[in-house]
Order: sequence, then C-alpha cells, then structure tokens
Amino acid sequence: MGYDYYWINEPSAEQRTKYDTAHQQFSLAAQARNALDPSERGGVDRDLKPCGGSDRWRAAQAAVEDAYDAMSQEQVWSFRLNLFGGRRYASAMDHLNMVGDTRAPNFPDLAAHPALHALPDEIDQGAMTELIVRHPNLADALSDVAMRRLSSLLSKVDHLTPGEQNAARSRAGQIMVGLRSYRTATVSAVAVAATAAAETSAGSEKQVEPSEQLRGELFTAITGEVLSQYETAEWRYLTEHPEVIAQAQAHHAATDRVLRFSPSSDRMWWHKIAGTNDGWINTPEEIAGALRTYRDTDPEIVAKVLADSEIERDYWDRWIVFLDRAAAEGGGFATY
Repeated sequence: MGYDYYWINEPSAEQRTKYDTAHQQFSLAAQARNALDPSERGGVDRDLKPCGGSDRWRAAQAAVEDAYDAMSQEQVWSFRLNLFGGRRYASAMDHLNMVGDTRAPNFPDLAAHPALHALPDEIDQGAMTELIVRHPNLADALSDVAMRRLSSLLSKVDHLTPGEQNAARSRAGQIMVGLRSYRTATVSAVAVAATAAAETSAGSEKQVEPSEQLRGELFTAITGEVLSQYETAEWRYLTEHPEVIAQAQAHHAATDRVLRFSPSSDRMWWHKIAGTNDGWINTPEEIAGALRTYRDTDPEIVAKVLADSEIERDYWDRWIVFLDRAAAEGGGFATY
C-alpha cells in the first residue's frame, strides 16, 4: 500500500525508450543473479543492503539494485511513496509552507445521472468512462444520427446499386469526420471498398451481393482500428445506448472538478498528496507555487525539517525533480 503519482500527460517516445532500455538492463542483471547456484544466495539487511551469501551473489545483488535504481530514475513520469512516506513528505512540505489543508467537495452523486445508476451488472462504469474520456469525440461518432448512418450504410452493403454506392460513399465520409480524431491509420479503405463495389456493378442497375470481405473492409474502415480495440461489453452497451454517453461525460466532468479543486493555486494541498488514492489532480500551477516557496526558503531550514522528519535527502531531491518535471512536462500529476 502507498501512493503512486503519475503525470497527467503521456511521456514522450524518447522518455519511454530510455526507460525500456533501463528496464532491459535491470532484467539482465536479475537473470545473472538468479543464474547463480542457490547455495551462494544470501539476503538483505534492514537497510535492504545485500548480506550473507557468496561474494559473487552480493555483487550480483548490488548490480540488480543499481539497475533497479537506474530504471526508476528513467521512469520520470511517476514517483512512489509508501503510506508512511507519503504522510511524512506531506508533513515536511507543510512545515515548509508548500502545502495547505482544505476540505474537498463531495464527489458527484450517481443519482443525478439515472442512466449510469441503472447500468447492468456486467458493465464496468470505470471502464466505460475511460473509453469515453480517451476518445472525446465518441459522443459524435455514436450519436443517434451517426449510428443511423452507419446502420444504413452496412445494410446497403448487402445489395448495392450504383446509386446506393454513391450514397454509401457520402455517408462514409460523414462518419469519418467524427472518427478521424482518434484514428491511427488512414481511412482510404472505405473509398477503395466502395470503388470496388461500384466497378463490380458498373453499368447495371441490378442488385449485387458484395463479398463478406468487402463488408468487413467497410465496417473496419468506418469504425477505425482504435475503436476496434474496445470490442468490450462497455463498447457494445454504448452503441446500443448512446444516451448514456452525455451523462457519463457530465459525471466525469463533475468528478474532475472535485479532483482538481483547490482554494488557491499558490501551493499544493495535503489531501492530494497523502489523502485517499482517488486520483487527486495536482495542477501545474499548484506545483509551481509550492516550488517557488520551497526555493525561497533558507536551505538550512529545509535541511532541519528533512532531518526532523527523518527524510532521506537523496530521495527528497528526486521528489523535487519529479515535481519540477510534472509541472513543466506532465500537465501536473494524479495521486493513486
């Protein structure tokens, strides 16, 4: 148990690559240690330092710890404290006037959103809300109008005349506008499939039976590769109950306001650092305000507060670096 702090923004590809490289080195160090004969193995003391075992084992264990430390430092988008550590850090920051204490508003009541209150047991509200939040235009894509267009298009795939093919291309283009913001690949498959169908029946008003492959291409191109990753009970429920989307968005927005709440932005707030693990959002403004106060404080006072709080200076300095980067690059951080 403890507190996990994560940037709001996703880390860059370069930051991910550096972490992945460090993680690989850690894995190799662990493999080398584990390959030693069991008779050589020792343990760790109260300070988590290698003890007992052979010289080779202690050296291998030290290499694992060094690799783990290097990997942790490359994971710049996160920081972790145990429950006691979180409270110690919040207390030290309080003594340094970096944090304040306030009562957060109550979380929104689901009773205000009857569509969410009546979700079937198999629907995970958190997973459903995440789906909606990760794709902010989902409401447009799954609105009544868009769903009718999609249903109409797919029904016409079974029997396409040239005139219907033109209408299908038009409808596909309209749906694409709603889906384009969260597509990861091109959407040319729709045009290709529609053109292929047109060529098949060119010069004829007779209804034709496009292949299942063509139907699949049209469906995949319209729904998009990203959305296809969410073929879950929650996704299916949203396609059948688009009215839930607006209520879920409203509930998420109200919850987000609670998680971001602060009386002022000149400091951080105790409950967002060492309160509950509800995803409290520490904004860049709050973090920057706390850091300004910290850097205006006499270094001797800082050293005394840390010593009195029994906080290791090296790890505290990493915390300050994390705060700096969270404010500058991370869009703030959330506490879980």
